[in-house]
Amino acid sequence: MLVEDSTVEREHFALLFEFSGDKKKIRHCLYYCSAARPTIEGKTNEDSKKVQTETLEITATPLPSGLVKVKTGANTTDAVYNAWYSGVYQTESAQVSAVLSGITIGSLSLTPEFSADTTSYAAETTNEEDAVSAEAASGVSATILVNGISHSSGDNATWESGVNTVTASKKVCASTSYTVTVTKKGLG
Repeated sequence: MLVEDSTVEREHFALLFEFSGDKKKIRHCLYYCSAARPTIEGKTNEDSKKVQTETLEITATPLPSGLVKVKTGANTTDAVYNAWYSGVYQTESAQVSAVLSGITIGSLSLTPEFSADTTSYAAETTNEEDAVSAEAASGVSATILVNGISHSSGDNATWESGVNTVTASKKVCASTSYTVTVTKKGLG
């Protein structure tokens, strides 16, 4: 079953592909893609076995480094070619860090102090709400969830009594997720 939720922010993805029948067997990668909703058409098939298709519009936009796509060619090593679908190929200039440069939750202190290499934190508050922000290290926006609900960076999050979970992640060709457990104590 496929369920579509219009409130979910669009995810970017890398598209790796090759054309069937290409004698040179060139493999392609479009780095920072987004897709529109597919168009769905229906038609009654009576005597023919014509395949019904759906059309999907894909947009590839530049990474912060400026790269949009890469493909294999005469200089591609066997190791790179054979591992093409094992992960997203990145040239040195295409590599974009999937880390955040900071997470702030109002004036709360994170434990431990924020470091891009640390992905789990704790904080305590008596406040009803605090502004939650996440800054991406390379200019690509971060995705924030507060108790599983999409949240815009800089907006206030309302805390429930007890444990609240803030997840901030950045996905380019790879993804890194950071989790802050915010415990609301007292009546605030």
